Amino acid sequence: MLDLNIQLFAEGDENEQGSNPTTPFKAFATEDEYNKFTQSISSKAKGEILNEIGYKSVSEIKENLGKVKEYEGFKTNYTELEGNFNTLKSEHEKIVDELVTTKYGVTDDFKNEFLTLAKAGVKEDVTLLQSAESVAKKFSTFQGTTPIKIGGAGGGTQMTEQEKIKHLRKL
Repeated sequence: MLDLNIQLFAEGDENEQGSNPTTPFKAFATEDEYNKFTQSISSKAKGEILNEIGYKSVSEIKENLGKVKEYEGFKTNYTELEGNFNTLKSEHEKIVDELVTTKYGVTDDFKNEFLTLAKAGVKEDVTLLQSAESVAKKFSTFQGTTPIKIGGAGGGTQMTEQEKIKHLRKL
């Protein structure tokens, strides 16, 4: 071991050193004594810092840091699940819209208008299908022409109302 006769630290607080310059410096006789003194000072400083930031120990900080990392993982998972949910929700809406317009035979030209009116009628006690049925009854122009059978009950050819009118005009 080295014999250290270096006077590094004065006993007492820094404020005391400035006000009392005659306080003698502490000389360390051994390296162990110096190491114990520096460890004591560092422990005291660490305790003061921990108190200042509101923690009792370093392990408490590590525990909270682990919780923060766990929260960030949950947040990432939540964001991913939320994105998947929104994607599925928009796909569901598209499928329901297509189902409703197909059910009521709405032509492609009027799908957006029909859905806008049907969605406007949705309330707590009225579903989209009920509202769409109401809109379809009120505005039959949204629907394509329904085929009319010509030629009796045994089959024959099917013609739309417009084709039937053209056919009758030719006769």
